[in-house]
Amino acid sequence: MMGTNVNNNCKNVSLENALSKVIGNNKKVIVTWQNLYPHQIISSAHCQREFKPEWAKWIAEHWSDALENAVVVSKRDGKYYSCDGQHTTAAHKMVKPANVSIHCKVITGLTEQEEAQLFDEINSNRKPLTAKDSLNSQVRYKPEMMEMIRICEKYGIIVDYNKEQSKRKDGKFHTKAVKTLESVYNRYGKKRFERICSIISKGFMDEPKAFCAEIIDGVS
Repeated sequence: MMGTNVNNNCKNVSLENALSKVIGNNKKVIVTWQNLYPHQIISSAHCQREFKPEWAKWIAEHWSDALENAVVVSKRDGKYYSCDGQHTTAAHKMVKPANVSIHCKVITGLTEQEEAQLFDEINSNRKPLTAKDSLNSQVRYKPEMMEMIRICEKYGIIVDYNKEQSKRKDGKFHTKAVKTLESVYNRYGKKRFERICSIISKGFMDEPKAFCAEIIDGVS
């Protein structure tokens, strides 16, 4: 079971469930919050996705302290091994000075094999996301989503789930039609998607709802 010295504000149900599956009921580990410097965190090849520099760069370019995900690390033999969040750590290095720490959930008491199992459990037991959270998540690991959003931004299109409807504001098109955009991108590919964005942005300049789902589908 997990250590009794886990602070209440450190508990995370998903992490606790993943840990329970990995270590069972006969082993004790300790989970705490700690602020670590990025250089202290070791990226372990056995429990990480393949590192994609472009993912880390995208996160850095869209960095928000309010949306920063806590990095999950394992403290083993006096060292800190990343179990989840290597791209967040890399992005942190790009946008923050070296003397600025990163917020981490630190687990003490895992073996190297258990770290790998924990990584699998964390990534196989994600809860279903809202549309907004899904987008925030997907742009971190789907290169095609990063490219789709890059093209949208090129033509003044802002994906904005905070708006009640798609509309034009401050010279830019705000749209909620992300699923439609993604469907069009996947169906026709990068070049045609960019052409579609260009046609709508130039041909519907005076239409406040230019990038609503109906118009996107119609032009496609």
